Amino acid sequence: MTNHDRAAEIGGALQALRRTGVDKPVRDEAFLPFAQGGSSRQLLVVRTQHDPLSFVPQVRRAVQDIDAAQPISNPQTMDQLLSGLVAQRRFNVTLVGVFAALALTLALIGVYGVTSYLVAQRTREIGIRMALGADAARVSRSVVRDGMGVAGIGVLSGVLIALFTTQLASGLLYGVSPRDPFILAAVVVTLLAVSALANYLSARRAARIDPLSALRQD
Repeated sequence: MTNHDRAAEIGGALQALRRTGVDKPVRDEAFLPFAQGGSSRQLLVVRTQHDPLSFVPQVRRAVQDIDAAQPISNPQTMDQLLSGLVAQRRFNVTLVGVFAALALTLALIGVYGVTSYLVAQRTREIGIRMALGADAARVSRSVVRDGMGVAGIGVLSGVLIALFTTQLASGLLYGVSPRDPFILAAVVVTLLAVSALANYLSARRAARIDPLSALRQD
């Protein structure tokens, strides 16, 4: 209450309102009659059954019938108002999402590149194993197992680093803990799935190695 020396009759109580933003804490507020120090800028809220903006002319005429000099400016729907409140946060999250998608793509390319290089280095070894009777399925499993071992170490290291750097992302989140176990589990599963795909592609390449050609290499 702005005027502490005046008494005001309590007309009712409202539920908590987040007037300063959906991600801001609720603060104590009181609504005063215009005659007791109300703001010169008033808000009129109208609930409709159909398109709210289609009722703007009717509302404008109703207000002007009471006071012809009373202007009505910037009519908005609640959806538009909420969109404006979360526009900056939505932009930040979208930007982070784009970079996350690029990082995931680079991770897929990187894992595939590393495993392909390792397969190239083991070409002679794989050729010897296949010449001694190892079938393509066994060679593929070996490549995937070795690659997933390295990927598992990388994912575990990334999760540990993320647990210590979650404070950097907390400003972009609302209603979600940066250490939410379900989100971390989803990230781990996604990264392991991407690693498995990259290792599978390399394993297919290893399974197609011709033993004779591999043994002829220096």
